[in-house]
Amino acid sequence: MAGFDLLGGAQIKSIQRVNVQITSSGSYTASITAVDLGKTFLVIHPYLKVASEGYYGIRVYLSNSTTLVYEGFSYQSAYVYILEFASGISVQRGTGQIPAGATSANIAIAAVDPTKSFVTLSGKLVYAGSSYYGSQYMGYAYLTSSTNLLISRSDSTNAYDFAWEVVTLV
Repeated sequence: MAGFDLLGGAQIKSIQRVNVQITSSGSYTASITAVDLGKTFLVIHPYLKVASEGYYGIRVYLSNSTTLVYEGFSYQSAYVYILEFASGISVQRGTGQIPAGATSANIAIAAVDPTKSFVTLSGKLVYAGSSYYGSQYMGYAYLTSSTNLLISRSDSTNAYDFAWEVVTLV
């Protein structure tokens, strides 16, 4: 895989795949081969393990160079691809929450060129003992400027935990 060009000449160093499965609501970890956090981002493909259960989102993030964290409700699952690049990209990341009653959060980031950057986002509802609707777990993110990332959603009934990455081609 070394030397494979992608994203305008950025070179992939490694790709790892982890199949995360949440059998009981909570937070879990998976060990991965060490990566350079400044050159690694996640691609997340969630799926329902049990079709009769609702999908309430799954938050996935790297807590350090060897640990993948995934959080959600029972029966939430995802394939997570960990793409590490040898060169050509830089990555900023973080986690946060949009509280119940709010629909967005602004995140200050180090300056990037928005024309050479993209955002990844994963998130989950925070259980509040109420009904859930698709708009509650479907967050979206985009750069509003070179130093601001907006995380938003259309519903504010429950809190929304999220993890974000800003990937910039250098």
